[in-house]
Amino acid sequence: MKENLPKEWLTVNQIIELTGIPQRTLSGYINTYGHFIQMKKPGRFYYIHEDSIHVIKEIRKLSNNKWTREQIEDHLGKNHHAFFLVPEGNSLVPLGQSLYDISQDVKQFKQDVKQLLQASLEKQQQMQMENQASSNRQQQMMQAEIQSLQKELYETKSVAYAHQKELENIHQELKKKSKRGFFSLFSRKNKGKREQQEDTE
Repeated sequence: MKENLPKEWLTVNQIIELTGIPQRTLSGYINTYGHFIQMKKPGRFYYIHEDSIHVIKEIRKLSNNKWTREQIEDHLGKNHHAFFLVPEGNSLVPLGQSLYDISQDVKQFKQDVKQLLQASLEKQQQMQMENQASSNRQQQMMQAEIQSLQKELYETKSVAYAHQKELENIHQELKKKSKRGFFSLFSRKNKGKREQQEDTE
């Protein structure tokens, strides 16, 4: 039973008869795109203003053309006024404020947040790269210092080895000279004894 509403307010069944859209499909449109459809609910049932019939037909056409939900909402927001439904007594009445404007603000806010996050991520990556470069430079400096110390140690060991060889050569030379001196002295003593024996005889 229709409430006492002006004739421009139609029942869902009347909309189905006028548009040929199945009830299940129409219910889906109302649930998804209801903020673009001017409606009232004075009792248990929704009533749709006749000015919204062309909006419903447009949604039907876009859906049949395989438009996505986001594309349809974007199109409706740019070409039609959107409504909030707010309680007023026992009914719901359209509030003259565009949901499209709000959705655009939300999109812009999301974009701003995304840009801030991207900028923060890039700054963090840059800091990590700078820290890595600094760490690499420190490692290179430490490596160069270690190589310098190794070279210095090698040169010191080479000099020490050369000195050791020189000392060994000197020691060997001294040993040879000592042996020659001992045998020379021993020979002179034996020669003196033989001469004494010859004189005695």
